Amino acid sequence: MNLFNYFESVLRSRLPEQLSEHSIDLIIIISSMIACTLLMLIARYVINKLMNENLIQKISLNRSRSISRIRTINSILRNLFMYSLYFIYAYTILDLLGLPVRTLVAGAGIAGVAIGLGAKDLISSFITGFFILFENQMEIGDLVVINQEIMGTVTKIGIRTSTIRTATGDNYYIENSEISIINNMSRSIRQINIDLPVSDLNDLSAFESVIHQTTEEICQNYNSVITDEPTYIGLVRGEGQSFNYRISIRVQVGEDYVHSGIFYREYFRALQAHQYHIPYSIYDTIPATDI
Repeated sequence: MNLFNYFESVLRSRLPEQLSEHSIDLIIIISSMIACTLLMLIARYVINKLMNENLIQKISLNRSRSISRIRTINSILRNLFMYSLYFIYAYTILDLLGLPVRTLVAGAGIAGVAIGLGAKDLISSFITGFFILFENQMEIGDLVVINQEIMGTVTKIGIRTSTIRTATGDNYYIENSEISIINNMSRSIRQINIDLPVSDLNDLSAFESVIHQTTEEICQNYNSVITDEPTYIGLVRGEGQSFNYRISIRVQVGEDYVHSGIFYREYFRALQAHQYHIPYSIYDTIPATDI
């Protein structure tokens, strides 16, 4: 607070002596507001300049990941500076108004305890937010599942809360201190498990032949998305006494949700084209058309 006290003393020394004390206090308050606003604008400019995307060329990270990380760091640093400035500004204004801020806080009793607990939660959220950032647990733009409950895209990591936007457009504002488990689905190759129901009324060898042929066609048509050769797991237990035929296909990050439905469509079209019976439940016993 010494800086603001120095600012106040300099300002008082330059004001006309005939002004009343209330007028001087009003001028000091207005001047402090202007100074704080200028500091905020300067800080925002400096932070944006330091975190400019040109900095990406100086760090050894993937370009798209670097842009996201810089944007996240930018957001937290800006929020940290703004909150600090707001606190200093509020403290200074109350002090200028003649309120004994330290005495009020110290003698507030229960209110002081409440303020202390609130500050503890704020500090906890802030520390958690920094660990999330610097341990690279998630960044703006990542698709995540928080605490095994909320799945969506990270739109903001703030000093106190993080914002997750779900596929339906809902925004969840979660205190950083409440985040205990993060499943980041944007950090590694994704695997799509295609489970095709198998009917004992179909010839299994002919069924597998169609599956292999369709898989090869999918790999040719979507080679920019598929990263590895598909794995044929084969028969796996389904519900009740039913069985599924499983194929695992590894795709690029973020492509699993879109292409899962596309791949299922390709397989079902191929099976229908060969007139295979596709059971829709474990009780489906309609006879299959001859192959």
